[in-house]
Amino acid sequence: MFNCLKHRRVINTITILFASLILATLFSMLRSIRFLSHHNLNVLVEHFGYGLKAFISFFFLSFILLAMLFGIYKRVNPKIFIVFIVAFSGLSFILACNYPSTLGELVPKPQPEISKNKIIIIFTFDTEEDWIRGKYRLNSYKYIDSGAFYQLVDGLYRNNISATFYVTPNLARDNPNLLKYLESRNQTIGAHLHIHQIIDATYPYPEGLKEDVITAYNMSTELKFLKIAKEQIENSLNHGVYIYRSGRLACDYETEKAVRLVGFKAISNHRGTYYIAPIGIWNLDIEGPDLFGSKYSLEDYISIFKKRLERGERIITFTAHPMELYNYTTNNIEESKIKTFFEFVSYLKSQKNIKIINQYRLLQLLEKNKK
Repeated sequence: MFNCLKHRRVINTITILFASLILATLFSMLRSIRFLSHHNLNVLVEHFGYGLKAFISFFFLSFILLAMLFGIYKRVNPKIFIVFIVAFSGLSFILACNYPSTLGELVPKPQPEISKNKIIIIFTFDTEEDWIRGKYRLNSYKYIDSGAFYQLVDGLYRNNISATFYVTPNLARDNPNLLKYLESRNQTIGAHLHIHQIIDATYPYPEGLKEDVITAYNMSTELKFLKIAKEQIENSLNHGVYIYRSGRLACDYETEKAVRLVGFKAISNHRGTYYIAPIGIWNLDIEGPDLFGSKYSLEDYISIFKKRLERGERIITFTAHPMELYNYTTNNIEESKIKTFFEFVSYLKSQKNIKIINQYRLLQLLEKNKK
């Protein structure tokens, strides 16, 4: 009977090892096409990496889960099993994660170490046509014409802060001088493809389209749209743009390939800052809430910031829509939002361990660190 039990243990162990090998192989193959990277789980999945790292880390995880599922722990010496599980769990976690977890978040966002002594802060602004939250986009620029946008840009300039503004091809075509003004105020520019819901905005999409979801199109059409957007903005600037953000953050493996093929070096569509090895571009972190989306108090801003610190983030990107600085009902500038935002800026600048940069500078640091 003892020999029979021993034989069963060996068979069970071999079966689980074989199943783990199959699952790890399948997972590493799927990771090569960015499996689950465009899902809410992407922050967790990115820690598994690609290639051999994805295979090894998922093999360990599969073995542990299968062993527990099939009750192998009941058929081996408990002490041996505990040592085995602890060792494999620890190694799996080390391989799967880029750095140790924190109490604030079991699995921190994938973020490379580019500044050991500083927290990196980045501001990005989706700069588009007028739109009313929850309603429609208009082919107008009241938030710019009213001066609200210039208050934001000039305030950043006075505070010696360089941010990244994602502009739409329509805006670049309609107001090239605005893009030049941004650069004269030490701001940087990325390409944005976002129409929200059309009334009369002109975009390179078929008539009748109600939303900008680039993932709804095939590869050749995506390439066409991206080239039009990139070229329009570059023509207005007379130099290249290399960072891209999708409308509604729509993104999949095919879109990432298209973005790379038209000449972008980074996208800003997902949480976390990490290198997308199968594509050869960087993902630069984007996360809400929209800083201008509500009438936040200074305490609200600080709370949002501290919560991200507690999660172990060392590269923190804030995003906002400048259109929200204009009240389309009263036709007035939201002066209180601008005032509170710059109070938050002053708070950040008063912190000794903070460095504020733009996303192009971040990309330079990431590339340097990668080499």
